[in-house]
Amino acid sequence: MSERKEEISFVLDMITKICNEAKIALIPCETKRGVKYVGVLDNTNGKKYAMIRDE
Repeated sequence: MSERKEEISFVLDMITKICNEAKIALIPCETKRGVKYVGVLDNTNGKKYAMIRDE
């Protein structure tokens, strides 16, 4: 495996562990204007969260 693939794999594993421990999921979302972003789904209560800076 190339060094870059190993770095990416490490980061993805770290993100997965954090999400599992915090009981959250990263989900694809889209604003009414069509801007796509990554949101957070709280797996304990089903609520969605995001921080969006509107320009």
